[in-house]
Amino acid sequence: MQSVSRIMKMLFILLLWLSGGCASDRPPTGGALDTTPLQVLFSNPAPSSVNVSIDKIHLTFNHYISGRQLLNSLLFSPSIGTYDIAVNGKEVDIRVFKPLEKNRTYLITFDKNLRDTQGHTLPGPYTIAFSTGPLIDTGVISGKVVNADFSPAANALLLAFSEHSSTAAAASLLTREPDYLIQANATGAFSFNNIGKGFFKIFAVNNRNNELRYNYKTEEVGLSSASLVPAGSSNLMFRLDGLHSTADGIVSCSPLEEQGLEITFGRPINITSFNPEKLEIRHAESHSLIPAVTWFSKNRSLYERTFLVVTAKLVPNEPYLISYRADDGTGTIRTIPFYGSSRPKVIRPLSITIAPDNGSNPAHLDLAWPSLGKVVVIRLSDPRTESELSHAITLSETASGTEGNLRFSLTNIDPRTFALKPANGFQPGRSYRVSVNPADFRNITEKSDQVTPVVSQFRTAEKKDTGSISGTGHASGKYVVIEAKLSGSASTFSTTALCDKNGTFRYLFPELPPGSYTVSAFIPSGSKPPGAYQQWSPGSIEPYRPAKAFGFFAEPVKVRAGWTTEHIDIQIIPSR
Repeated sequence: MQSVSRIMKMLFILLLWLSGGCASDRPPTGGALDTTPLQVLFSNPAPSSVNVSIDKIHLTFNHYISGRQLLNSLLFSPSIGTYDIAVNGKEVDIRVFKPLEKNRTYLITFDKNLRDTQGHTLPGPYTIAFSTGPLIDTGVISGKVVNADFSPAANALLLAFSEHSSTAAAASLLTREPDYLIQANATGAFSFNNIGKGFFKIFAVNNRNNELRYNYKTEEVGLSSASLVPAGSSNLMFRLDGLHSTADGIVSCSPLEEQGLEITFGRPINITSFNPEKLEIRHAESHSLIPAVTWFSKNRSLYERTFLVVTAKLVPNEPYLISYRADDGTGTIRTIPFYGSSRPKVIRPLSITIAPDNGSNPAHLDLAWPSLGKVVVIRLSDPRTESELSHAITLSETASGTEGNLRFSLTNIDPRTFALKPANGFQPGRSYRVSVNPADFRNITEKSDQVTPVVSQFRTAEKKDTGSISGTGHASGKYVVIEAKLSGSASTFSTTALCDKNGTFRYLFPELPPGSYTVSAFIPSGSKPPGAYQQWSPGSIEPYRPAKAFGFFAEPVKVRAGWTTEHIDIQIIPSR
């Protein structure tokens, strides 16, 4: 019994020794809850110090910090090589193993998402600059990053690559370490401070992985409208548009079933210009050609990356190759391998929807497909020929209680999406009835006596049912494309304006459906008048091509019936 007591006493002494002698990242318990954000209270070297010659950097935070958190949240520009971090509560020592370069400005960048042991973060991006020589770099480059919908890109990461770097010519921007890196704040604004003289290639990325690194396979990118940005520039604008792609052609092909493929292009293309005859599908070994029976866009939008292709039957697990020739013959032709699927073709019931909805009053017929004007859009679940659909449609106008069938034309948007218009166009303020009878289609799964026509009856909008947006702006190009996107929908209205000799342009959207709009503008490519509903060019990293300059109205624009919303002015400001 005495020996057991002696053992328990020794264990108790050991626990006391361990609790007093082990370092911990955790703060002491007790006391009032501190809600202040994480801050760096002291650093050695101090910010903007010169003639620095040290092998250890000391930091003091206002809260207890974790060594692991700090290790993953530090970045040195330029790199200092290997280093070691020692954390003791709020105090941090960073030991540098390799001597710092002489007469060089160094930046220590802290990830704004760095958290202390209680979860507090820095109030924003934070950088400490110091120099190992008598002078410190004072260059500044600033601007703003927005998302594709022009909202602030609060998670943006900016990477700057010096054109005078020893690796500038040889290394790819996709894999090269940036010379400078900074995060945007909550408003999307950023500022590179204490950078050296010279010119830079700069792009912004959506830092999804929160690692202060760019992953071009998963993170959206936005480029400047300037090929090279000199130190001292301000008002740079970046728009995160999509994932980087090195080619305009097909970048992936996924077999869905034994006669169905999903293909994705590197960049969006106008679906009206998609030509299935430029698709080539061959067996990888026998080289026999596989015909494409039909196709359709995945999301039914004017510009698409993804298309669905129906082919002749493919042999399961056999190798195939697919490619698409560019319109002008100069684009990159990529051949993508894939294997035939063993999943059988699924026959699904045909579904039909009509826009506008049945009972719409008023019906704004330019909402469903703005680039085609006032039309009725018919959406089918499966591809059908234009003649087959035309045979199934009845269009009539209701006037004074009588109905009369109208002649109409169909526009094939894609093989399962069609636009309908009367021979004389839809007249404002009149009532129409569109009927599509599935029984008139061939090869439907239901019996003809079990299906009923799909009907939409509506009154077309008049001018009094619409509103207007007008404004002026300034740009350095000859032409400007102005876009008004209706919130909560895919509908985007577009118009073109000509700049005068002073760069001033004026625009008007005369008849818009009521709602809230985002209004933006960009300078199109070339000196000729842009085509209808031309798309903004986001540029590319490889080959390096800057984005086209753009601007936007900072607030949502409210459109009310019978009103003109004026002075929606847009400045496309070049960096300076």
